[in-house]
Amino acid sequence: MFELLLKNGRKIYLKKAIEDSELLIINKLAYIIWPEVYESVMPKEQINLLLSKYFEIDKLKKYILGGYEYYLLSHETINFGFVSFVDKGDFLYIDKLYLIKEYRHQGIGKLIFKNLLNFYKKPLKLNVNQKNTNAINAYLNSGFEIEKEEYIKLNDSLTNIDFVMILKKSEESDI
Repeated sequence: MFELLLKNGRKIYLKKAIEDSELLIINKLAYIIWPEVYESVMPKEQINLLLSKYFEIDKLKKYILGGYEYYLLSHETINFGFVSFVDKGDFLYIDKLYLIKEYRHQGIGKLIFKNLLNFYKKPLKLNVNQKNTNAINAYLNSGFEIEKEEYIKLNDSLTNIDFVMILKKSEESDI
C-alpha cells in the first residue's frame, strides 16, 4: 500500500488490487462512475459495452495477466476510485483513472501522475474521449499535451474518438 499526501494534508492510499474482492470493488466503482461521467459524452449502449469490456471480473483478470496494474484509491475507510497502468517500455500507459464525484478537483490525479513520473522515470501516455472536456482540461492542467487523435472501432456501429495525450517529465517538487 502506498500513501500520498494531498496539499490540504489529507492522506490517500493506493492499494494494489489483486484479489477478487478488490476487483469487485473496482467493478462496482466503475458502474457508479462511468454512467455519470459519460452520459453526456456517449450513448448509453456504448457506456454499457465498455463497462462490460473493461470491468467485468474476468476482463480485469485478463488485463492483469497482460501486465496491467490496478490500484484502489481510498481515504480513511472509503474506496473512492481506481487507477490502472501498464509499462510499455518507452512510456507508462495510464489506462484508467476514475474518481467518484466528491473526490474530483482536489489534485489527486496530478499527485498520482507526479509520483508515477518520479518512480518510473519515463513519459506518461493516456487516451481520453474527445468529448470528455472535463478530463481533457484536468490533463492539460496537469501538464499533458495532445500528441495525436485516435479512432478506436468498438463494433460495427460504435467508435471512440480519442486524444492520445502525453506528459513528458516532472520536477520532484511539481509537475
